[in-house]
Parts: sequence; structure tokens; C-alpha cells
Amino acid sequence: MKFNITTVLLLLVINVFAQENKKSKESFSYELKHKSQSWFSNMKEGANYFEIKSKFDLYFGDKQLERSKPRTLGEAWLKSKLYYLDANGFVQPVPKNKNKYDYNSPLNTIGINTTTQIGSWKLLGPVNSSETGYSQSGNHGGYVYLNRIDPTNNLKRFVSFITGGLWMTNDGGTNWTLVDANLPDEKYLDIDVALSNSSIVYAISDSQVIKSTDGGLNWTSTALTNVPYFGKGYDIAVSPIDPNIVVARWSNKIYRTIDGGTNWSSVLTDLPNHNIFDSSVHSEMLDWSTTDPNVVYSLSTSHNNAVTVHRSGNSGASFSQIAILTLSGSANGQIVGWAKLMLPSTNSASIYIAVGSGDNAYAHTAAHLYKINATTGTIENTKTNMITGIGDPFNHAPVLHHGDISMDRNDENIIVYGSYGNRKIHISFDNGDSFALSRAETHSDIRTIDVIDNIFLVGSDGETASSTNNGRTLTTLTNSISNHELWGFGSAFKTNLIASGNNHGPVMIKEAANGFDWYNGTGADQGNTDVNPLDDRYIYSQGYSNYRYFRTGAHSLINESNLLDLGGIYSYFNSIEFHPNNYYTIITHHAGQYPTGNPNRNIWKRSLIKSEDNGNSISIIKTFDTQVFREKISMKNPDHMYVVEGISNNKLWYTNDAGATWTNVTPSLAESSRQTNISDVAVSDENPNEVWLTYSGVQSTCKVLKSSNYGASWTNLTQATLSNFPTTKIVFQRGSNGGVYVGNNNGIYYKNNSMSNWEELGNGLPMAEIRFMFINYNENKLKIGTSRGAFAHDLYEISPPNALISASTKKIICPSIENVQFKDYSVIRNATATWSWSFPGGMPSTSNLENPEISYANASDGFYDVTLTVTDDYGTSTQTLSNFIEVSVQCGTQTPEPTPGNVASLSGASNSDYISLTDLNLNRNSFTFSCWIKPNGIQEDYSGIFSVQDDATSFILNFKNGNNTIGFHPTWSWSSGLQAPANKWSHVALVSNGSNVKIYVNGVESVNNTALNSKIISKIDLGRYGRGYSSRYTKLEMDEVSLWNRPLSIDEIRQWRHLTKTTTTDPIFTGLVAYYQFNETNGNISVNKTVNTNYAEYRGTSGANHNASNAPVFEGKSEKVNVTSAGVKTFGLTGLSIDFANGTYPNGDVWVSKGNINPDTLPDSLQDFNAYTIVNNYGVNQNFTPIEGITFTDNIEYFTTTANSYKLYKRNSNDFGNNWGSVLDTGDAISGSDGVTTQVSFSTDLTINSFSQFVLSNTESNTLSINNVEDKNKPIIYPNPITKDANLNINIPLDWGNSTLVVYNIFGQKISQSTLTRGENILKLNTSSGIYNIVIFNSKHKFTKKLILE
Repeated sequence: MKFNITTVLLLLVINVFAQENKKSKESFSYELKHKSQSWFSNMKEGANYFEIKSKFDLYFGDKQLERSKPRTLGEAWLKSKLYYLDANGFVQPVPKNKNKYDYNSPLNTIGINTTTQIGSWKLLGPVNSSETGYSQSGNHGGYVYLNRIDPTNNLKRFVSFITGGLWMTNDGGTNWTLVDANLPDEKYLDIDVALSNSSIVYAISDSQVIKSTDGGLNWTSTALTNVPYFGKGYDIAVSPIDPNIVVARWSNKIYRTIDGGTNWSSVLTDLPNHNIFDSSVHSEMLDWSTTDPNVVYSLSTSHNNAVTVHRSGNSGASFSQIAILTLSGSANGQIVGWAKLMLPSTNSASIYIAVGSGDNAYAHTAAHLYKINATTGTIENTKTNMITGIGDPFNHAPVLHHGDISMDRNDENIIVYGSYGNRKIHISFDNGDSFALSRAETHSDIRTIDVIDNIFLVGSDGETASSTNNGRTLTTLTNSISNHELWGFGSAFKTNLIASGNNHGPVMIKEAANGFDWYNGTGADQGNTDVNPLDDRYIYSQGYSNYRYFRTGAHSLINESNLLDLGGIYSYFNSIEFHPNNYYTIITHHAGQYPTGNPNRNIWKRSLIKSEDNGNSISIIKTFDTQVFREKISMKNPDHMYVVEGISNNKLWYTNDAGATWTNVTPSLAESSRQTNISDVAVSDENPNEVWLTYSGVQSTCKVLKSSNYGASWTNLTQATLSNFPTTKIVFQRGSNGGVYVGNNNGIYYKNNSMSNWEELGNGLPMAEIRFMFINYNENKLKIGTSRGAFAHDLYEISPPNALISASTKKIICPSIENVQFKDYSVIRNATATWSWSFPGGMPSTSNLENPEISYANASDGFYDVTLTVTDDYGTSTQTLSNFIEVSVQCGTQTPEPTPGNVASLSGASNSDYISLTDLNLNRNSFTFSCWIKPNGIQEDYSGIFSVQDDATSFILNFKNGNNTIGFHPTWSWSSGLQAPANKWSHVALVSNGSNVKIYVNGVESVNNTALNSKIISKIDLGRYGRGYSSRYTKLEMDEVSLWNRPLSIDEIRQWRHLTKTTTTDPIFTGLVAYYQFNETNGNISVNKTVNTNYAEYRGTSGANHNASNAPVFEGKSEKVNVTSAGVKTFGLTGLSIDFANGTYPNGDVWVSKGNINPDTLPDSLQDFNAYTIVNNYGVNQNFTPIEGITFTDNIEYFTTTANSYKLYKRNSNDFGNNWGSVLDTGDAISGSDGVTTQVSFSTDLTINSFSQFVLSNTESNTLSINNVEDKNKPIIYPNPITKDANLNINIPLDWGNSTLVVYNIFGQKISQSTLTRGENILKLNTSSGIYNIVIFNSKHKFTKKLILE
């Protein structure tokens, strides 16, 4: 079976199940701490952006783990306000109004479904999303700031989202209508329905009071806006008997209108301004009495320890102070954060005021309830610390922090509150004397609550939910609403799949299934998110960590580790670039946050980086002086790229040679009308000399520049049509005559080379920040991601076909098992498209498929062209990529090799090295894993030797206890008591049999009586824990990895400990699913030596390290004898006999393994015998009475008949290198002379009381008689040993052909490399004396030999 390279998946990092719940990562103490920082309090218009950013970065420079809502707000502010800077870096005010009102009034009508179309724009979502087992619940609609129930009709409800989006329902939440599409993208601080005429509704935002005369469907501005009236809005109240009489809190005044908003007059002045928080807890500081139509109340505080109460008895014409409520000395916190009126319709004598307090205005956590006389203001009752403010809101302690509290309008006994950090609401039925937690949950961070007639309307960071049964259930109402603030957005090139990263939510993916249109993935406060344009199974996202998702089925995905950092909550809105001809090659920026602890992050942040393996490893194309902000590749000329360096006062760089050289092509100040903040860049596909720039800032002088000569000069394309909103995004329409789309809050605009003016694309698009733009030519759609959801529109014009070839890889290093998946990246409409492919050297050589899979198994090494012709109703286009596919065989065959060859060398967390195994189809309750490892020092606890990645339940063989003890998950606390010593080889194995789990280290067994249930596993990582832990990588060498779909016996583990598996008919091959010897000399693939073709793939930044192996493994024989008595014990298969003395015996099994190669290092320069023996004692007694004798036989090279010319050496069983020490004994007796039957015995001077490796040498030959015994079908190397001044002769057999020679020292370091031709080759080694390992190989053969250089 052939394996398509596109199916080589990265392994699962299922950190999502623990890490994705961001609330467990945030700290309430950080919340309070961060809100006291100057960077937080200074985030406002007119501020010096870079001073705030500097303070923010300085604070969090060594506090990366401090996560809180203020930090999130700070990042959101820095992301958004970047585009509002003037030339000096000060934040400019947001333009106040979109210059159009015509299409929204009276367009809105109550429909039978929720709004999905506004004018000519379609709302894409996220909407109608399904929750999954790995996602946080309640991500339905977006971040809700304010809920309101119409007191005259509790089925009519309003929801206002924090980044704009006012929605109304008339049927209790089944269907919703978007009603503010023509208004600024603002949250509404209060909404009031006129009780005397419910068709009249008023709402107030920061910038204006708006009015509806049709029940909230359509809105217009009143005269109270921030253009003639200084300051901003706070609160509003409407007369219950005259809908034309309205009072509004504006800045430090209360204004009143008696004509429905046409004219406003000030009726109360010099009020202290109070803070507006990220919740609606302060939305009722001004309210009309529910029992007296002439009475209005107002609250104010200067955030000291008091709240002032004003009362009007003449419908707001004038106000007088009736009370000052001062916090009790016993109140928890002595600074007022907020105050709220509670005016029940059932009590005309009294009113209630809730007051929040804390250590500062932001840190309000306690709440107190005051009952005062409705006329005089006399305090009638005080419930100090009604909510104590002590504890952690994440655990639903009695804390009200940046949440909301509400009293039932018609029942003063019912009080409901919820807090930031809460998923449940707190309910009182006794006027606040006691509270109980709701049974049901909603999304974390409750922000707004309204209660009327025992209907609870609860808004949170993710949804609005309703309860009519006292909190036993909380039913989502807003899942049909599309209003999420997108911090990330990506789109597939041809399919309709899109994905988003959501403020206060996870990654969300548009994929219709199971009655839902989207589904919630993992993550929280998810940032930049991209979809692989041609393999939409892959989604890349950034939040509190870096993610690469792989979609495994409908509404199912896994998370895979990678080295990308797109920029998440801590970075700017951006999209990554994919190489047009290689869709797994990514050329992009790096935000410099992940992987945590990697020393290269600061360099990566200033660099244009490249990954040719879908993010598994990265390299640097160019390092700049400051941060890389934008990059763009010419789709038909990918060697041409443009990079924007810096986030402001930035530079534009250009390369025409794929990054080898760069030219600064930044427009001059004269060309840019002195604007310096480039926001985005676009480049033509066919003509890379055509490049466009957009400029941000609130200005109308330079919005778009164009160059037709690679940036040598620039033309200003700015027109008044583009408004003065910051222009944030631009995208080129492929195949067009210079057509580009630009976006800002005012809309999307299009212009090509033949158009004299910019034209707005469609109508009806709500005001929103345009953050992401993609074109799907197959659907003929422009898709945009904004601050209030995703939208789509037909393209302004249709592009003719434009052929473009893309492939999963362009270099084939293992054609026997790798195929190339080609993908059509053309501008084409699939409905009427045809494809014609040509693949010289490939199988098949032609194809009419859209995305053919091609084999180059029969192609010789070299380069091959690919041609694609595409045709649809709009024309034909052809592309030929010359020398596109390179075939360069670097992998071995599937034939098991007898020698240890090379190892997989993993460098640990610094390079994030590991090995990925996929498509194993094993069951963990009938499973065996074994391998050799050589840990480089003590490994980090829980770093993985192997780790299953495609299951939520961890199944991992790992280090622990700070001393290389071997343990396993899921029983992570259990210790095997077995250690793999640092810097030594150890054989490790794990056997799961459905009843227990057995761990072996060097054949010693430790049993854990945990039965693992049946579960199929297919993806395993070698060398790391994965699953979201960036530090748990192992630094070690690994060899001889084997996996079986059956539990091996203890004898099988011990028998095959030192043996390579070369005979496929041997019983050890029964159930052997994977066998990796890592003997390849280069490349990132190691072949599976079983009948299966699933290969091992190296991952990480350092790539595959193919060092020579010195593990004690070989082709040979093993035999067991149970030694419980004295006498000669014969291990016949291995040619060894041991004469045990009376006294202490091993008292258990002794295994002997004999190899037919020399050890990695010989003990001397005398004659060797191409063999060594390893004896392992598994008996009770590791030390025993010294043996009487030991005899070696069955070696064709034992032809010398002088006994004392043989020398015996010993080292520990797993040793390598020159650890043989001095001669243990010389031969005492010999019999036979034909080699095979010759027996060499040692007895006289033996002191062997434990077992180990043994090797013999002989003094009678000073040079190896290699030419007498060498297999003529293998390379012949002579002389050996060799002196430094002599020539080395290497004869390559004729049937081998040209080969490569690599010489390694005893430490596995490569010393030299040469190309050898068939026949005689003469070389000279220019290196120091010592023992070296020679490896000769080509695509079909491999040969190793030890060489002694004297």
C-alpha cells in the first residue's frame, strides 16, 4: 500500500482538555492586580499608544503566566487601536458615524427566521454552533454586554453585544433581528421601552441616544450625540406615561427631552463621572419610578466611600439630593465601584440601591443592599456585605466582580446576581438574606442580568441564556445570532469551510453536521486563525497556546503540536501565507510567544520564517531589525515577496529571489502624504511589479498606494469614497486587471486598473472593523472576518481561469512509500471546470482529476515537470512548472538490517525534536512497545519516551522522579522502581495485556495492576509528552523501536533485547506492526521494516539527526538457561558455555545473546572476530561465586590454535565506547582448528562474579585477515588497521554501483563523506588516530565496518 504524503499527520496534543478551560488558568488575584496598573487605566483616546504598549510589555515581560480579563482587554485595545494612531503614536478618536442611513430604515421587519442577510451581505457566523466534548459550553452568539426584557411583553427581548450588534426578538429568543446595522459598532449601555407606548424604545451608547418608533426594529439618532454634546453617554430612562419625556445621564450632567429627543436641556450638573466597566452592572444609575410616573431617581459616585441619591418629583424637570449612602466601616472594601437602582413595582414606599465596594474602583467584589424611603431617602434597612466579596468567583464564592445584579421588577424578594468568573447565577428568594447557586450553567463570565416576572435573562462572554424555573435550567437563546468578535479568521480556497478565533471563546469551525452549521473547538480567547487553503483538514490557531488542529470527522478534531506562532491573544490581527506551489509550506511571521522557553523566539519575532513541513519545523528566511508585521507572496511568481517590517512607522521590503536579497521600497513621505503607518500589502499574481499598500490612521490623505515597478515609485489612489476610517485590509483578486478590495469600518471597496473610482461592494454591511479578507473563486465570494462576525458577498467581477499547481511536497526522498498529492489552486469554478494534468516520470503520467495523487516510484533520481490546464465557462489557462518535482532517494528499504546502523537523536525541548508515528491501528489493551534509549542526562519529569496522541486519555511511557525512573500514564503517580541511567543505553518496554501493565527496563519487570480498557490508538509520538506541554521533550538517542498488537511474554522481551529482527518468518514478527531501525543516513523519514508502510517522521527545528549507533544490538542468537546449581551450563545456540562454581548461583534465568558483528569499540588493535557476546542475569543473585571457566566456540575466525594468544575482555552489558578495561584473562585451552568447532576456554585467572559483554582478540595477527574471509558481495576495506600516512583502499562490488562513504568517530560525529564508484577507490583519511565507524550505502545496500587508524 502506498502512503500519500498528505496523510502524514502530526500527532495529537490534547492539551485542550485541561488547558482550554482558560478560567482555570486565570487568577482572580491577577485580575485585581492588573486593573491597578497604569497601562490599564490609561487605555483611552488621546493616549500615547507606545507608552502604554511599553508599560504593558514591560509588566508582562517576566509574567507571561499571569492571565486575567484586564490583560485580555489590554491586548484587545492594543490590537484595535494600532490602526488609530497619528504620526506621533497617539490614539485618535474613532469617527462617529457611518455616512449612510438609507438602507436600514425601514428595511428591518420581523421575519420568520433570525437575520442571516443584511442588504446584499450574508452573515456567515459563527452561528448555530454545536458544543463538543472538548469545548467550553455557551459559545453561542458572542460577548453580550446588555440584556433587556420588554416590561410590556416579556417575549420581546434585546441583546447588545460589546463590539456592536443590537438584536431583538419578539418570540422569546427563537428568532432574532439585527436592528443596528446602520449605526456605529458600539455597545449599548441601557435600553428602555416606553411603558405607555411600547413602539417607542430608546437606547444609549457612548456616543449617542438613539430612538425607535416601531418597537426596536429601526433606529435613528436623537439630537443627543457626542458631536454637539461633550463627553459620553451613561444611562437613560423614559417616562412611563409620556414616551416623549426622556432623561439621560451624559458626562457629568443629566439631560432631559420633552419632544422625543429633538431638543435636550440640562437639568442636573456637576455630577462626578464614574467608571464604565466591562459589564452592565452600572446601567441603572438613572431610572424612572415604577410606582409614581412623576418620580425619577439618579445615583452618582466619585468612587470614594459614598453614593449620592437625587430625586425628581416633576418628571425629571429638576432634581434634588435626598440621601448620601456611606459605606459601613464593616463593609468589605471602602471604595465604591458601582451603584444600581432597584425599583420594584410592588413597593411604592421604598426603593432599593445595591452598591459594590472593594479596595479600588475596579476591584469591587462585595455588594451591599440599601432600602431607603422612596420620598425622603431615609435609610430603612442596610444589608452590609450581602455579598461578602470574599473568595474566588471561579469557584462561585460570594463575589460580585464585573458582573451584574438585578431585582425582579415585580417581586422585591427575588434578587439574582452573577460575576466575572461565574458559570452559575446566585439567586435569592428572601430579598438578599441568603443566596443559592443555580443548578444550571452558562458560559463563563456573567456580564448582564435582567429579571421580570421570574424570567431570568442572563448574558455572558459567550451567549444569552434564559431561565423560567429558578435556575434549574439555563436555555441558550442566541445560538442563531452571528455576532462573535473575531480575533482570527481563515477560509479554505475552494470548499466552504471557514474557521474563526473568538474573543472570549474557542476556535469555531463552519462545518454543517448533526443539525448544526458550526461547532466549537478548543481554546479560549482564541486569536489569529487560519485554514490550510487546499487541505482544510488543517486549521492553525493561536490563543493561550499554539494549536494546529486536524479535523478527523464531522465536528471532530484533534490538536497537533507545531512550532508556528500566528499571534493569538498577545499579538496583532494577521493571516499566514502559504506557498502557492507547496500547500504545506508556510512563509510567514512569528509572534515570538511559543513554544514557551524556546531561546529563538525573539529572533523569530523579527524574522520572516519558513516551514516546509506544515509547521513541524521552521527556518529563518530573513531577520529584520524589528517585528515582521505583514508578508505577501506573488501567487504565480513566488520568488517575489513583500514584507512590512514594524507595526508603525514601518518599512516595506521586496525580494525577487525568494529571500536571498532584499530591497527597501518604502514609499517616501511625499508619496504617502506624510503617512507612515502601513496596515497591509497586496501583490499581483502574474505581475509581481504591481503592489498595493494601505495606510491606517483617521485620515483621508493616503489610504491606498500603488506601485507598478516593484516599489520604485508610488501613486496615491485615495479618494473621498474611502472615508476617514482607518483602512485595515487589502486583497488582490487573482486573474483580474489589477483589482483589489480594501476594507475599513465604513465598508468594502473595489477598484481595478480600468476603473477611475473606488466602488463600494454591495450594501448593508454593518459598521465593523475589517480584520481579515479571503477570496473563494469557486464560490465567487469575498469572505471577511470582522469585529462582529464573518460576512460574505459576491465578487465585484468574475476573474477568468488562472491555472496554478500546488503539491504536498516537491521533493520525494522515499518514492517507494511516498506519493505526491497534487491540488488545483487555480481560479476556476468547479461546477463547469475540467482539468488536464501531465506528470512526466509519474504514475499515472496524465490525469483529468481535480486533485490527483501521483507516484514516482519508478522514476530515477532527477527533476520532473508538471503541467496543468484548467477550463471553465470563462476560458482556459495553463501552467507548467519546470523541474518542479525532485526525486532523490534517501530512505532505506523495508528489509530489516542486521546491524545497529544509526540512531534517532533527539535534542530535547530547545528544538522541540520528536518522531511521529501514524496509522498504527493498535489497541492499548493488547499492546507491546520496546526500544533502546540513551538519555542525555536526567530527563524532565513526565517527558515522554512514547506518548499516544489521538486519545483524550493519556497513554504514555515517561520519565519521572527526577532520576530517570520509568513510569507510565494514566497511572502517573505509580513508580516502577526501574531507572534508565543517564548517558547509558537501556532497553525499555511496556506491555499491556488487558489485565495489567508491565514495564521492563533491561529485561527487569515491574507490574502495575491497572487494566487499560479497549481503545484504538493510531498516533504515537516518540521523544515527547506532547499534549500541550512544551517542555516535556526528551533529550536522548533512540534505536530499534518496535510495536506489536499483542502482549509479549517476559521471555520474548528478554530474548530479543539485543537482537535485530531480520528474519520475517521468526515468531517475533507475529503481530509486529511497526519496526523502526532509524538506519537512514539523511532525510526526515525512517522506514517501517514490517509489511506495513507507515513510516516514522522526524519533527522539530533541528531536523533528523542520523548519528551512528553504538547500541548493543545485532543480528544473532539468544538462549536461556535457568541456573540454580553448579556445573557447566551450555548455551548452544550462542556458542558459549559457563562453568558455575559451588556456592552462590544466579538462581534464576540467564540469557546469552551472541552477535555476528564487532562491538562498537574494540578493546585493542589486535585481531578481532566479528562477534561479541552479552550475558544477562535475571536471577535472584546478581552477584555469585566467581565462575570456574567460560568457553567460546562457533566462530569461523577462530583459526589460531595457540590458546594463550586469545585475550578476553569484559564490560557492562549495555556499555559502549572504550570501557573494556584491561585484559581479563588469556586463553587457557583450545580444541579444534577449523574455526566453527574451535573452542577457546578461559579459567585460570577469572574473577567473573557478575555478567556483562565479552569480546575476544588475538595476538598472533597484527593485521586483520579481512581479505581472506570478506564476503565478496560486500565492500572490501584494507588495510585495517591503517597508519595515518597510508592509503585506504575500498573496493565496491560491481552490482552495488555508486555509493556514499561516511566516516564517524566513536562519539557518532561525522568526520568525512565521500562518493565511491564501483571497483577500486583510494582515499586518505586526514584525522587523528582512533577507532572509527565506516558506513557505505546507496539506495539498495548498506555496509558498516570498524576502522582502526594508528
